[in-house]
Amino acid sequence: MLRAPGLRDALLRGKPSEARRNPSATEFISGTRTAVRNVAGQGDDAQTILPDGSTIYFHSDRDGGGTTHFYTANWTGAAWSTPVHPTGVNLDSTAGEDYPFITPDNLTLYFTSRRMGSADIWRAHRDSVVAGFGAPVPVTEVNTADGEVMGWVSADDCIIYFTRSSTCGQEIWRAQRGTGR
Repeated sequence: MLRAPGLRDALLRGKPSEARRNPSATEFISGTRTAVRNVAGQGDDAQTILPDGSTIYFHSDRDGGGTTHFYTANWTGAAWSTPVHPTGVNLDSTAGEDYPFITPDNLTLYFTSRRMGSADIWRAHRDSVVAGFGAPVPVTEVNTADGEVMGWVSADDCIIYFTRSSTCGQEIWRAQRGTGR
């Protein structure tokens, strides 16, 4: 799963970029701007892309209003489709949502939300890729009063990496469960 904007210039601009490498090479070649129909001056950030490269999810404040919301776009073979809000029940709140992570099957969306005060990890699931996501639920097994930020989940949905705020600063945490969902 690709989780980072990648190249330094892309980070500075806050725009998703793509860098590719020859499998036999050791370095990525220069990043090329991949048009995900960014809105100038708006913060598109924290993208997660399906392993086959067909779908991207990201958060953005392109709607204005000072909070970030989720968008998704599909690769048409030549360009990205116009980003739209993913369908579902209460995916966006007035508190704003950040750091989406979509599972490889495109059925479970993990993310960070402040809808209960501090930053916590939430998940929303759907039964098929054509259905809307169900109502988000907090991942209570990992959430604390300190605040957590979504990172990565394994393909079998059994391992999660996330960042937790603490008196020591930001720490990377790992949690594991025995079986999927």
